[in-house]
Amino acid sequence: MAVLMAAALGGAGEATAGVDSTCGGASFAQDMLNAHNTYRAKHGSPKMVLDPAVSASAQKWAENLANTQNFAHSKGSGNGENIAAMWGGRHTGYSATKAWYDEIKDYNFDTPTGFSLQTGHFTQVVWKASTKLGVGVACNTGGRGGQYVVAQYNPAGNMMGDNNQHFRDNVQRLR
Repeated sequence: MAVLMAAALGGAGEATAGVDSTCGGASFAQDMLNAHNTYRAKHGSPKMVLDPAVSASAQKWAENLANTQNFAHSKGSGNGENIAAMWGGRHTGYSATKAWYDEIKDYNFDTPTGFSLQTGHFTQVVWKASTKLGVGVACNTGGRGGQYVVAQYNPAGNMMGDNNQHFRDNVQRLR
């Protein structure tokens, strides 16, 4: 079962014996980048590039999630962030991105109202001004198990203010 969350959830997980940082496979980050760029092109957003510093931050947070089994957003990275977790299976770079993008069904392009928990993953995926992507994935090897996926974006998207002009400028209709 896949779990996608836009808000931090409380509750500390039990301590675990180990974290596998290779459980996404060698092509995970490139697959996620390709998926992002495919969806972004549909909205007139420029291609993103994998950034080593942003990826290091995302990987560090994915490992923290796998170690603590506490599903929550990071704080203080300065990056935008989408997170996903799956138990009893594994996300691919494509499947995690698709799950976030599928929130498009709830987005109102006619009158954007700013950030929403129902559409925040989608808007970050296609956010025009975000040009650097960082990808992290780690699995818990004990306890509940599970795979934890972190995508971080720089510059961060989902910027509020200016009467939602940032959303009108950065989240375009399908072309």
